[in-house]
Amino acid sequence: VEDEVDMYQEPIRRTVRPDNQLELTEAELKEEKTRVLTGDDPNIPKNISKYSFKEREYKRDPPGQSEHMAIQYSMEGCSLHEDSADYKEQDKERVKKAEEEAEARKAMEQESRDAGEEPGEGDTEESGKNQFNYSERAAQTFNNPLRERGVSTEPPPVITFGATLTQWEIYDFYMADYAAQIMKAKMHEEADKKGKKSGG
Repeated sequence: VEDEVDMYQEPIRRTVRPDNQLELTEAELKEEKTRVLTGDDPNIPKNISKYSFKEREYKRDPPGQSEHMAIQYSMEGCSLHEDSADYKEQDKERVKKAEEEAEARKAMEQESRDAGEEPGEGDTEESGKNQFNYSERAAQTFNNPLRERGVSTEPPPVITFGATLTQWEIYDFYMADYAAQIMKAKMHEEADKKGKKSGG
């Protein structure tokens, strides 16, 4: 029963102080520590040096004002606030344009009434279309079908070759090449001797 009571009981908070905690006096506890937040980015290096061609030496480049600015999100838009001067000017232009169109429409209706025509008479003319066999007159350019043509070279014949190489085969090859070089040098020497004898 005691376990059930402990299970439903609210947790008890206990403040645990370490043994090596610094003990401050009442005056030190009441002392205010001011901290100043700056907008400088600590990740930006402040000891950048650049070569000055004018003075022919490396000089320290001071950090600029815009280097500490980080833009998280930027999007250009064309929305205007309702209370802004630009919106009010555009609204006046829109209302003025709508009024001019309405006046032009009224003037055209008045001219048609003076001429003895009913307003909107030309818009309701029947086109005389055959409702059973109707085909609208239209013309369309002929579109040629798309064709693709490609040229590729015949791939060269490929032969799979495999061989194994051992250390003694390398040694034998080098010895044979060395013997061939010695024979070639001897042949050149004999040819030079024969040429000297025939010339003498």
